[in-house]
Amino acid sequence: MVRHGQSEANAAKIIADYSYPLTEKGIEQAHHTGNALSDSRLVFAKIISSPYIRALQTAQVIAKVLGYPMENIELLELLRERGLGELERNPKTYDGSWYSTADTEHGIETKSDLFDRTMMCWQYLKNLSSQGNILASGHGISGNYLTQIARGAQTVSDIVDATELANAEYIVLQQ
Repeated sequence: MVRHGQSEANAAKIIADYSYPLTEKGIEQAHHTGNALSDSRLVFAKIISSPYIRALQTAQVIAKVLGYPMENIELLELLRERGLGELERNPKTYDGSWYSTADTEHGIETKSDLFDRTMMCWQYLKNLSSQGNILASGHGISGNYLTQIARGAQTVSDIVDATELANAEYIVLQQ
């Protein structure tokens, strides 16, 4: 699991929707992550990405570094970021953890819905892993849920940590 590189929304401290691309720094971060993955000698049978442009661009940069055909990157809606409702495309006004822990304010995707979606995503990725290693390019909040599910969270109440991966940081998740 890799979080996307720095997006224009990250740099401007705006709550992103699907449309914000990577900054030059974000592209460099993704390239660095691709090199680190290449150095790790992990071979990926499949690269999957959130359909949001920043995650897809991150996956494309990494794929290029790894020599993986970009046309084989699979878009997976289940990997998208948490829907933040009417807050999207507006300046961040709360501390970072609030966006992970808020539940029903401002039309935000509920924690329960986010948990259910990321649980389905985890099941899908586990099924794909029979083909080999899978690289998933996603986001901070939904990536945190996915990470905790991979570590054994069985219900939304098991999600206790609001920690997100840094931009272009990756973590190895195992069944």
